[in-house]
Amino acid sequence: MYFSSLIIPTTILASQWLISTVNALPLTNTNMQTVFSHQQNTNLYESEEQWYQSQEYGIFSTIVDYYENMVDTTLNSESEELLLNLIHLPKSTLNNVLSSQAELLGFNSISEKQISKMPSIIGKHIQIMNNNIYSSIEPVIKLHWRSIWDPKIIKANDEEETLSFLSTFNGIVAKRLMDEMDNFDLLDKIKDDLVQVSSTNEDAIGEKKQTNSLLSICEWMKTQVVKLVATKTQTSSDNTVAATPDLLEVDFLRQHLSDIRTSLLMELHVQFMDFFAKIQADIIDQLAIYYDDHY
Repeated sequence: MYFSSLIIPTTILASQWLISTVNALPLTNTNMQTVFSHQQNTNLYESEEQWYQSQEYGIFSTIVDYYENMVDTTLNSESEELLLNLIHLPKSTLNNVLSSQAELLGFNSISEKQISKMPSIIGKHIQIMNNNIYSSIEPVIKLHWRSIWDPKIIKANDEEETLSFLSTFNGIVAKRLMDEMDNFDLLDKIKDDLVQVSSTNEDAIGEKKQTNSLLSICEWMKTQVVKLVATKTQTSSDNTVAATPDLLEVDFLRQHLSDIRTSLLMELHVQFMDFFAKIQADIIDQLAIYYDDHY
């Protein structure tokens, strides 16, 4: 991802196909009310409790869980890779890498104090961006549910209807994820925070303090990895093979955003048929439960 120079041709074609699908979708008003209640979204249920006990809600919940799990896993994987590769850069190289990135953000010069603060600023805004992307999933599904849902899906006798239903949602979710990334403006937020960092007394920082600062940066990055990926232990992080510095993308922040886009679009594409099969199985299981309870 960050350090690979080869992209499988089929991956490119699949990404282009899904991107074209996303771009063809209508724009949505992100300020629209997305509160999902039985009164606003359906006339089929007499109470909210009935909605939560319905087969329709079971399908709705499965769809939300699927997208949230997929996005959470993808974002954590991409963020972990970036942080680990920065951690394992030689101390003598880390300063140059961060300085080069700052220059690409528009800084003509950058102080040592700004450099020392840069990893924490990057980590903070990547985490906030990831949270925003993840948090956008359920609201966009709620927003479009009533206009796309067809009660015939519950009967499980029309696979084509279910396939069309899920395909539409796949495109809607893909567009929202891309919009959330664009709207967050990760690079501008990092640049703004760096501007706020005082650069006074930068010449007074000696070689010993510089070494201690770089060590502190590495320790901070290790902590962020643990927070971002709960399933990874600190031991496994320490044992990860280090990336060679010449393979690190000079503009690693823009590369990170590009990798997130590619990974999210590809996961939406390659997992779709498994997702369809899971929904079909859930519908059949719910039908069996329904007939057991009523007949």
